[in-house]
Amino acid sequence: MFTRSFASFDGVFALFEGRLDNLVSLRQDYGLAKTNASEVSLVIHAYMALRDRGPIPAHQVMAGLEGRFAFVLFDTKNQNVLVARVRVSSLL
Repeated sequence: MFTRSFASFDGVFALFEGRLDNLVSLRQDYGLAKTNASEVSLVIHAYMALRDRGPIPAHQVMAGLEGRFAFVLFDTKNQNVLVARVRVSSLL
């Protein structure tokens, strides 16, 4: 069973369903190791880290995410929408 969660941080809103298999290592990579950041929080922070480093293609946001998931992310600062899902027919 997959969890569905919603979060927002600094003008970035995200709806996430599924799970990230490498959540622990991603928390370390994005400086969230001392927190109990959920998948949806991690997706927001990963997006923001790459966004703030310059114009990064969306596929680079996805490159390090492993698991079965789908999410919708809206960035109010840049008016960007990022929609992603893993190609698993039984996910949603």
